[in-house]
Amino acid sequence: MQIIRTALEGMIVSLLLLAIVIVADFQRRLDPVMTGADTARTAIVFTGQFDRIDAALALYEQDKVDQLLISGVGPGSGLRPTTLADQFNFSSRARAALASGEIQLSADPLDTFQNAAETACWLGNPPPKGGVILVTSVSHMPRASITLERALPKGTMIFRTTPARTAIDDAALRIEFGKFAYSWIYSLLPAARQPAPHLKLCSAPPADTAP
Repeated sequence: MQIIRTALEGMIVSLLLLAIVIVADFQRRLDPVMTGADTARTAIVFTGQFDRIDAALALYEQDKVDQLLISGVGPGSGLRPTTLADQFNFSSRARAALASGEIQLSADPLDTFQNAAETACWLGNPPPKGGVILVTSVSHMPRASITLERALPKGTMIFRTTPARTAIDDAALRIEFGKFAYSWIYSLLPAARQPAPHLKLCSAPPADTAP
């Protein structure tokens, strides 16, 4: 009985320590990190709230990035590749970038894991030496960043930027923590990093991502 009790106590302590690590990581990832991001010339936005796309387009228009992937531009997000340029009033420069492939739209991903897997395929291996900029909402950033981090080769620099925090973010945080905890654990498994068969960018040649 003593052996069982000791094993249970050890398990409880381990679970408590894991919970502390996950909570701390969630809080840390709520904060944007852009120090040193001038080395990154590639940005990715995981769609959801429309202000995420506005924030990503601003990076391109301000010449802070050369390439942009907008991942998840499907009907479930209220977006379509064929109408997105008009919906977000793309400038002539952004429309030219869309035509040339510097701005890439993908409607395939259905969730954050697929966003991350598709991004890894698009970036190629190795990814850009200067790192990449991830754009998403404040509440989504912890889950998006841990999933992308685990999908990319270890050591890849991921800078984080978000639109302004909103009431929607505040309302979503409690639910998002549960999703983050699940993603934190599940993304450790190899199965989480396997691209779904329908992700077309994972069967295409990787983008020409300059260092």
